[in-house]
Amino acid sequence: MHINIKIEVHAYAEEKLCDECIDDAPFYGIIGPEIMLPLSKIRGQILTFEYDNQTTLNDLKNAIFFFVYGDTNVDDSLPISFSFLVGGERYYFGEDTAKLSFIVSKYLGTEHSGQIVVCLLVSCDAGDVATEWPLRFFVHSRESGSHNDAHIHVCDTGHQYEASIRISDGKVIAGKLPSKFERLAKKRILSDQDYFYDCWNKKTDGLKVDINHHYEYIQY
Repeated sequence: MHINIKIEVHAYAEEKLCDECIDDAPFYGIIGPEIMLPLSKIRGQILTFEYDNQTTLNDLKNAIFFFVYGDTNVDDSLPISFSFLVGGERYYFGEDTAKLSFIVSKYLGTEHSGQIVVCLLVSCDAGDVATEWPLRFFVHSRESGSHNDAHIHVCDTGHQYEASIRISDGKVIAGKLPSKFERLAKKRILSDQDYFYDCWNKKTDGLKVDINHHYEYIQY
């Protein structure tokens, strides 16, 4: 048996859809362009999927993941949820071992005419570490090889501006913010350096900062 699967992709942040995040690379959260750009390219495309009575939802998820990313070394534990779209309603994939044939026949009905719609919903809140209206503070998981200094990404909630701000001194090292936003971001980061260093160390693959040495808690 085979079925055609139309792929829809949406992104959300702060409990609202923000599909502009899919196309506008600077405003991704913890997931970078290597994750988002392939998703942007497959929106609306059709995947023809072969299945039998033993095929599970997990098999379908793996096939869609391969359809999007191919053989690249992309972690499959991304903040992406899978759901069926039926009659304008979203039905999230349940138990991974559930049989696809059963779901198609019982829940999706015969009106799909050999085609169903699967929605990939991407959380762009994944890397958020703080907010200070109207700013979002977030990190990318993959920071090695970019800026060497520990930093936090800051953008406004309207997704018009973004900058990378060094944690040690609050200086903008990439991008640009309006001066009032820059002052606000610098004040927030410098007032809570311990927390932002901890976010950098735990949530990114950048060079880890020895906080004890930085604050001279140790003398070696």
